[in-house]
Amino acid sequence: MTQERINALEEIGFVWNALDARWEQSFEELRDYVQRNRLPGKVPPKNETTLRNWILYNTKRFKKLKNIGDDDEDNAKRNKERLKKLQSLGFCMNIRYN
Repeated sequence: MTQERINALEEIGFVWNALDARWEQSFEELRDYVQRNRLPGKVPPKNETTLRNWILYNTKRFKKLKNIGDDDEDNAKRNKERLKKLQSLGFCMNIRYN
């Protein structure tokens, strides 16, 4: 595919990676929730089921990783960026960066 076509698709909001797009959408929802309720680092209550499950899954997943750099390079970079985003909202997970 030419760069011109890639640019045209991106201009109209084409999603290249649906999983990454979904993660970003959920993160934005979490950030809005934290700002709206002034509750940094707090897991949403049970009535916020989707958001609650998403943050619980991600915190558990990152805690299991132990070392972010243990993954392949692309995944390590993505995980490091995601972890920093969650930490920016007060979700502190003790994980080392390799």
